[in-house]
Amino acid sequence: MKKLISSGKDAEYAPGIVDRIEWACLKQLYVLAVQYEAEPRKWDFIAEAVFHDDTFIELSHDRDIATARKICACLSAIHDKPVVDWTRPAPSGLTLETFRGDIARYMAGLKEAVTRSEWEEPKPPAPPVWGAGWENTDYLFLDGATDEEFVESLDELERTTKTWAGVNLSDLKAAHRIIRDEAVRRWLMLHAANTKPEPKQGELA
Repeated sequence: MKKLISSGKDAEYAPGIVDRIEWACLKQLYVLAVQYEAEPRKWDFIAEAVFHDDTFIELSHDRDIATARKICACLSAIHDKPVVDWTRPAPSGLTLETFRGDIARYMAGLKEAVTRSEWEEPKPPAPPVWGAGWENTDYLFLDGATDEEFVESLDELERTTKTWAGVNLSDLKAAHRIIRDEAVRRWLMLHAANTKPEPKQGELA
Protein backbone atom coordinates (compact mmCIF):
# COMPACT_ATOMS: atom_id res chain seq x y z
CA MET A 1 0.00 0.00 0.00
CA LYS A 2 1.29 3.44 -0.96
CA LYS A 3 2.51 5.48 1.99
CA LEU A 4 1.17 8.98 2.65
CA ILE A 5 3.81 11.70 2.27
CA SER A 6 1.18 14.47 2.29
CA SER A 7 -2.53 14.58 2.98
CA GLY A 8 -3.07 15.84 -0.58
CA LYS A 9 -6.53 16.25 -2.01
CA ASP A 10 -7.68 12.65 -1.84
CA ALA A 11 -6.25 11.51 1.49
CA GLU A 12 -8.96 11.22 4.10
CA TYR A 13 -9.29 9.57 7.46
CA ALA A 14 -9.89 5.83 7.40
CA PRO A 15 -9.33 3.09 9.97
CA GLY A 16 -5.65 2.21 10.00
CA ILE A 17 -4.61 5.61 8.65
CA VAL A 18 -1.66 5.67 11.08
CA ASP A 19 -0.09 2.67 9.35
CA ARG A 20 -0.25 4.42 5.98
CA ILE A 21 1.77 7.48 7.05
CA GLU A 22 5.36 7.88 5.91
CA TRP A 23 6.66 9.17 9.23
CA ALA A 24 9.83 10.68 7.76
CA CYS A 25 7.52 13.14 5.97
CA LEU A 26 5.70 14.17 9.13
CA LYS A 27 6.55 17.47 10.83
CA GLN A 28 4.51 17.14 14.02
CA LEU A 29 1.42 15.87 15.77
CA TYR A 30 -1.19 18.40 16.71
CA VAL A 31 -4.16 18.60 19.08
CA LEU A 32 -6.66 20.67 17.12
CA ALA A 33 -9.28 22.59 19.14
CA VAL A 34 -12.48 23.40 17.24
CA GLN A 35 -15.03 25.75 18.77
CA TYR A 36 -18.71 25.73 17.76
CA GLU A 37 -19.94 29.18 16.70
CA ALA A 38 -23.49 28.52 17.85
CA GLU A 39 -22.33 27.06 21.18
CA PRO A 40 -19.14 28.85 22.31
CA ARG A 41 -18.70 26.50 25.29
CA LYS A 42 -18.80 23.37 23.09
CA TRP A 43 -15.52 22.17 21.59
CA ASP A 44 -14.15 19.25 19.60
CA PHE A 45 -10.55 18.13 20.09
CA ILE A 46 -8.98 16.23 17.20
CA ALA A 47 -5.66 14.41 16.89
CA GLU A 48 -3.97 15.52 13.66
CA ALA A 49 -0.82 14.59 11.76
CA VAL A 50 0.91 17.57 10.11
CA PHE A 51 3.19 16.88 7.13
CA HIS A 52 6.22 18.93 6.12
CA ASP A 53 4.18 20.60 3.37
CA ASP A 54 1.77 21.82 6.12
CA THR A 55 -1.06 19.58 4.97
CA PHE A 56 -2.70 17.57 7.71
CA ILE A 57 -4.94 14.60 8.30
CA GLU A 58 -7.15 13.38 11.13
CA LEU A 59 -5.88 10.39 13.08
CA SER A 60 -9.21 9.57 14.72
CA HIS A 61 -12.87 10.48 14.51
CA ASP A 62 -13.08 10.70 18.31
CA ARG A 63 -13.60 14.26 19.50
CA ASP A 64 -12.76 14.22 23.21
CA ILE A 65 -9.65 15.82 24.63
CA ALA A 66 -8.37 12.74 26.45
CA THR A 67 -8.38 10.62 23.28
CA ALA A 68 -6.70 13.33 21.19
CA ARG A 69 -3.94 13.80 23.76
CA LYS A 70 -3.43 10.05 24.19
CA ILE A 71 -3.14 9.41 20.43
CA CYS A 72 -0.63 12.23 19.95
CA ALA A 73 1.42 11.26 23.01
CA CYS A 74 1.65 7.60 21.99
CA LEU A 75 2.60 8.31 18.37
CA SER A 76 5.09 10.95 19.51
CA ALA A 77 6.88 8.38 21.66
CA ILE A 78 6.87 5.73 18.94
CA HIS A 79 7.95 7.92 16.03
CA ASP A 80 9.92 10.63 17.87
CA LYS A 81 7.76 13.51 16.61
CA PRO A 82 6.92 16.68 18.55
CA VAL A 83 3.39 17.38 19.76
CA VAL A 84 1.82 20.83 19.56
CA ASP A 85 -0.98 21.09 22.12
CA TRP A 86 -2.36 24.58 22.82
CA THR A 87 -5.22 23.14 24.88
CA ARG A 88 -3.20 22.98 28.08
CA PRO A 89 -2.34 25.98 30.29
CA ALA A 90 0.82 27.71 29.11
CA PRO A 91 4.08 26.78 30.84
CA SER A 92 5.49 29.91 32.45
CA GLY A 93 8.47 29.95 30.09
CA LEU A 94 6.18 30.40 27.07
CA THR A 95 4.09 33.26 28.41
CA LEU A 96 4.75 36.91 27.73
CA GLU A 97 5.84 39.01 30.69
CA THR A 98 3.05 41.56 30.74
CA PHE A 99 -0.18 42.51 29.06
CA ARG A 100 1.54 45.79 28.15
CA GLY A 101 4.13 43.91 26.14
CA ASP A 102 1.37 41.88 24.50
CA ILE A 103 -0.50 45.00 23.41
CA ALA A 104 2.71 46.66 22.17
CA ARG A 105 3.50 43.67 19.96
CA TYR A 106 0.03 43.56 18.43
CA MET A 107 -0.08 47.31 17.92
CA ALA A 108 3.24 47.13 16.06
CA GLY A 109 1.72 44.49 13.77
CA LEU A 110 -1.36 46.64 13.19
CA LYS A 111 0.81 49.66 12.36
CA GLU A 112 2.80 47.63 9.83
CA ALA A 113 -0.41 46.39 8.20
CA VAL A 114 -1.85 49.91 7.96
CA THR A 115 1.30 51.60 6.62
CA ARG A 116 2.31 48.86 4.16
CA SER A 117 1.85 49.81 0.51
CA GLU A 118 -0.80 47.76 -1.27
CA TRP A 119 1.90 46.95 -3.87
CA GLU A 120 4.24 45.40 -1.33
CA GLU A 121 4.39 41.66 -0.98
CA PRO A 122 2.87 40.81 2.44
CA LYS A 123 5.22 39.11 4.87
CA PRO A 124 4.14 35.70 6.15
CA PRO A 125 2.97 35.99 9.76
CA ALA A 126 5.42 34.68 12.34
CA PRO A 127 4.03 31.82 14.43
CA PRO A 128 3.02 33.13 17.86
CA VAL A 129 4.90 32.11 20.96
CA TRP A 130 1.52 32.19 22.68
CA GLY A 131 -1.77 33.80 21.72
CA ALA A 132 -2.89 37.38 22.32
CA GLY A 133 -3.91 37.90 25.93
CA TRP A 134 -3.22 34.29 26.83
CA GLU A 135 -0.62 34.86 29.52
CA ASN A 136 -3.09 36.62 31.78
CA THR A 137 -5.86 34.20 30.87
CA ASP A 138 -3.79 31.15 31.78
CA TYR A 139 -2.58 32.72 35.02
CA LEU A 140 -6.16 33.39 36.14
CA PHE A 141 -7.29 29.90 35.11
CA LEU A 142 -4.53 28.26 37.15
CA ASP A 143 -5.52 30.42 40.12
CA GLY A 144 -9.12 29.17 39.89
CA ALA A 145 -10.54 32.61 39.03
CA THR A 146 -14.24 33.02 38.30
CA ASP A 147 -15.67 34.23 34.98
CA GLU A 148 -16.39 37.58 36.65
CA GLU A 149 -12.78 37.97 37.80
CA PHE A 150 -11.56 37.11 34.30
CA VAL A 151 -13.80 39.75 32.68
CA GLU A 152 -12.74 42.32 35.28
CA SER A 153 -9.08 41.68 34.41
CA LEU A 154 -9.80 42.49 30.76
CA ASP A 155 -11.72 45.62 31.75
CA GLU A 156 -8.82 46.71 33.96
CA LEU A 157 -6.37 46.20 31.10
CA GLU A 158 -8.37 48.53 28.89
CA ARG A 159 -8.75 51.14 31.64
CA THR A 160 -5.04 51.26 32.44
CA THR A 161 -3.86 51.49 28.83
CA LYS A 162 -6.25 54.25 27.70
CA THR A 163 -3.90 56.80 29.27
CA TRP A 164 -0.89 55.88 27.11
CA ALA A 165 0.69 58.94 25.56
CA GLY A 166 1.33 59.09 21.83
CA VAL A 167 -0.87 56.12 21.00
CA ASN A 168 -3.50 56.36 18.29
CA LEU A 169 -6.86 55.65 19.94
CA SER A 170 -8.21 53.63 17.02
CA ASP A 171 -5.10 51.41 17.03
CA LEU A 172 -5.44 50.94 20.76
CA LYS A 173 -9.10 49.96 20.44
CA ALA A 174 -8.20 47.49 17.69
CA ALA A 175 -5.50 45.94 19.90
CA HIS A 176 -7.94 45.72 22.81
CA ARG A 177 -10.47 43.98 20.59
CA ILE A 178 -7.92 41.44 19.35
CA ILE A 179 -6.75 40.64 22.85
CA ARG A 180 -10.25 40.44 24.34
CA ASP A 181 -11.52 38.15 21.57
CA GLU A 182 -8.51 35.83 21.85
CA ALA A 183 -8.55 35.86 25.65
CA VAL A 184 -12.24 34.91 25.80
CA ARG A 185 -11.72 32.11 23.29
CA ARG A 186 -8.71 30.90 25.28
CA TRP A 187 -10.69 31.04 28.56
CA LEU A 188 -13.45 28.87 27.09
CA MET A 189 -10.93 26.42 25.61
CA LEU A 190 -9.12 25.96 28.91
CA HIS A 191 -12.39 25.13 30.66
CA ALA A 192 -13.43 22.70 27.92
CA ALA A 193 -10.09 20.86 27.84
CA ASN A 194 -8.94 20.88 31.48
CA THR A 195 -10.23 20.40 34.99
CA LYS A 196 -10.44 23.83 36.54
CA PRO A 197 -8.07 24.16 39.53
CA GLU A 198 -9.44 25.04 42.93
CA PRO A 199 -8.79 28.66 43.99
CA LYS A 200 -5.39 29.06 45.64
CA GLN A 201 -5.68 29.17 49.43
CA GLY A 202 -3.78 32.44 49.70
CA GLU A 203 -6.33 34.16 47.49
CA LEU A 204 -9.49 32.94 49.17
CA ALA A 205 -11.36 35.76 50.90
